[in-house]
Amino acid sequence: MTTVDVAIVGAGVAGLTCARQLQRRGLQVLVLEKSKGVGGRVATRRVGEAAIPVDHGCQYLTADTDGFHRLLKDYLAQGILVEWTRTLYTLDANGLHPDPLDDHRPRYICPQGMSGFAKALAQGIPMQLEVRIQGIEPGSRWRLWSEGGEWFARAVVLALPAPQILPLLQPWIGEYPNFASLLESASYSSCLSVLAGYGPQPLPVWRGIKCFGDPELAWIALDSSKRSAPSAPVVVVQSTADLAAQYGDADPTTLEQVGRQLLTKVGQRLQPWLGSPQWLQVHRWRYAFAQETVGVTSLATAMPLPLVCAGDWCAGSRVEGAWLSGQEAAEQVLQLLMQRAKLV
Repeated sequence: MTTVDVAIVGAGVAGLTCARQLQRRGLQVLVLEKSKGVGGRVATRRVGEAAIPVDHGCQYLTADTDGFHRLLKDYLAQGILVEWTRTLYTLDANGLHPDPLDDHRPRYICPQGMSGFAKALAQGIPMQLEVRIQGIEPGSRWRLWSEGGEWFARAVVLALPAPQILPLLQPWIGEYPNFASLLESASYSSCLSVLAGYGPQPLPVWRGIKCFGDPELAWIALDSSKRSAPSAPVVVVQSTADLAAQYGDADPTTLEQVGRQLLTKVGQRLQPWLGSPQWLQVHRWRYAFAQETVGVTSLATAMPLPLVCAGDWCAGSRVEGAWLSGQEAAEQVLQLLMQRAKLV
C-alpha cells in the first residue's frame, strides 16, 4: 500500500506535465500507467533487427503559446528536439503541391523517435508502469486499485481519454450528474497507422503530406527523413477516421490487408514504388483524435474529494493541447487541496 499527495493515472503528455508541475511545487506524486512505456500517442515503434525507430502516432510538434514554445526551445537546446521541416505538401483532387508560404512554420521532431519527447517530460517522476487501474473510490482519501495493488492519495488526476475515465468512476459518479455529462460529451475518432519499409529508392522531395478530400488517406510521411542516415525509405500512412471506423474490431490479418490496400493507393497517387513495401505493420489507434472537446482546459471537482480530469479532449487534440491541459490540471489540484485544507 502506497500513500501520496497526488496519484496521476495516465503517463501521456497531460499526465506527465501535471506531475512535473506538482513535483516542482513540493507535492509527492505518483504516475500510474497501464502500458510498458510513457507518452500515449506520442509514440515510436522499434522495427526489425536494427530496431529502426518509426513514429506511428504523433508526427511532429508545433507551438502556438509562449509556454509551450519555451519548452520546445529548451528541448531544442538540449538536442532532444530538432527542426524537421517548414514545408508540408497537400494531396488533393488537383494533385500534389507544396503548401503556400503563409503556412510555412517550424515542425519539430525527436531524432530518435517522438517518444523521446515524453521520456524527457518523464525524467525524475515517480512512476509505476504496466498498472491497469480498475477503479477509484472516495473515503478519508482516494483509494485506487488494480489486480496487483492499491494506492491512496489526497487528490487524483485522471489523464486519460474521457471514455476511459467514466468506467473508473462508477458507481458513485451518478451523484454528480453535471460532472458526468461533461465527460460524456467528449468524443474521439480512431485511426489506422501503416508503417512500411522499402529497398533503396530515390527520395521524394516531400517529407509530410496532408491528404484532403480522400475518403481513406489522411496523412503520408517520409518517416526516415527524420533520421540522420536512413538506410532505405520508411513511410508512415495514416487513415481517415471513416476508414478506421470500419475496422474497429478487425483481426491483425484483416488490418494488414487494409494496410496494403492503402499503400497501393498511395503508390497510384504518388510514386509506384510506394505500393510495394518490403515490410509493413499496422497499428490501430482507438482514441486517435478528440472530435468533441468539453471547452475547458481541465475538468475539476472538489466533491467528494479533489479530482481533476485532463487530456487532449479538454483543450484540443494536438500535443500542445494536452500539455496545456496538464499545466492547468496541476493548478486545479493545488487550489482544491488548499481549499480542502482550510475546511479541515
